Amino acid sequence: MARRRHGGLSQGLMDQVGRMAVAVFGEAVEAITYHAKPNAAATAVDYELDDALFEDYSEKLIAMQQPISDKPLVQRGDQQLRLRTAVVTWQPTRYDEVTRDDGTVWRVLDFTYGRHRPWWLLHVRRKI
Repeated sequence: MARRRHGGLSQGLMDQVGRMAVAVFGEAVEAITYHAKPNAAATAVDYELDDALFEDYSEKLIAMQQPISDKPLVQRGDQQLRLRTAVVTWQPTRYDEVTRDDGTVWRVLDFTYGRHRPWWLLHVRRKI
């Protein structure tokens, strides 16, 4: 029997929801290389993922921000990266980076959700 968490929903069910969401987004889904680093001094471990989804933050969210916490502010051009929890076998950190198929590199600034949810939501900013 599956272990149940958070209101009785199992991680298996959360994984199914994540797979269904990837199918819904279709062509917007892309392949990436995720460079995971547990700390600043660590050597990155690379993971090839084929179902990443980058999403723009809304203009409303950007305009209404206030620096009220330790979370980085969302800037124009930042993206939200959605990764299925089932394929992320490591703990994301603020030392991680992502390379998209077009060669651009994005830094992970923050992350939410994750375990016991269908996906991780990562706040990423393009490196210049």
